[in-house]
Amino acid sequence: MVFILSLWLLTRVWLLVFAAILVAVCILSLISALRQLPLVGPWLQKAPHGVMVALVLLLIASVFATFGALFGQELFAQLDEMKTALPAAMEKLQQYLDHSPLLVHINEWLTQNNTYNPIQSMVNKGLGFMPGVITGLMNGMTNFMIIILLGLFLAISPSIYVNSFISLIPIEKRDKGRYLFQQSYQALKQWLLGQFVVMSFVGVCTTVALWFMDIPFALAMGFISFLLDFIPVIGPWLAAIPIVLITLLVAPDMVIWVVLVMFVVQQLESYVVAPLVQQKLVNLPPVALLVSQVIMGSLMGFFGVALATPFAVTLIVWIQIVYIKFTLGDYKVRVLGQDMQDMIDDKYAKARNLDSESVFEVPYPQDKS
Repeated sequence: MVFILSLWLLTRVWLLVFAAILVAVCILSLISALRQLPLVGPWLQKAPHGVMVALVLLLIASVFATFGALFGQELFAQLDEMKTALPAAMEKLQQYLDHSPLLVHINEWLTQNNTYNPIQSMVNKGLGFMPGVITGLMNGMTNFMIIILLGLFLAISPSIYVNSFISLIPIEKRDKGRYLFQQSYQALKQWLLGQFVVMSFVGVCTTVALWFMDIPFALAMGFISFLLDFIPVIGPWLAAIPIVLITLLVAPDMVIWVVLVMFVVQQLESYVVAPLVQQKLVNLPPVALLVSQVIMGSLMGFFGVALATPFAVTLIVWIQIVYIKFTLGDYKVRVLGQDMQDMIDDKYAKARNLDSESVFEVPYPQDKS
């Protein structure tokens, strides 16, 4: 009861802990990948876990340093210029709205009938949100540092925390508890890998397309698209806002083409890249994505939306294992992130006569009458 009450009263704290778990999963996944390399893998398998964590952090730092040396100066310069350009783009958009004949007539009609100026109200509300946005960014940096530190501690000694949680489970069910943790880890690892592939595709395509179209800040806007695409469905549309505003300011005649290019990139992501990745890694029901984002967003704001999808992955795995497998006794269900070989090796699965799709995609049985 106390734990459930803490979940409600300390939702933001538990969300930070969950984000730290994602960081730890990412580090542990990189360690696992290094130990599977052809030449150095056998030697790395004998290396202590602490050494492997340090090696992964060194590799991550090297990647960031290389990226910074190649693109860092230009990227930060573009991001700094964008801070000045975005307010100017907003002002230009306001001028366009004020002088658009159709919007002027609509605005006048609404003002005469309701004594209400919708355009001015929209601008006032937007300006009113600015202090909150600045405060949110500062809090976000603090939360980011907390998440990274917690993630490092979890990755350095994962067995301590897992064993501590397992010790709370009755002895006869602890093996099932370890199985639940292992499958949750595998599903999150697969999802992170797939999401990184999709994010990289969107970021690279956006940068290259804007660069070919000679749109300023192409690298910065591609970087923003890469980051925001971490949030499925909603993220790409959030990334489109600064891109369209900047284009409206510096190259208004190219706005339609920029929107068209972004539409094509998103369609390729939604119907080509993402399905291919999901088919190989984690296939999430679209309804589960949207519902989780709406619920998490309403409870915890943008931070909740950002973590809604990995939270949905974890929740689905727990439902499949705890309820469908261990409660209902349906051991044929394919846990999220498993392939057929995983099912064959899974001691809590019956792989015979198994449908190749997820439990969410098994069609309704045909009426034989």
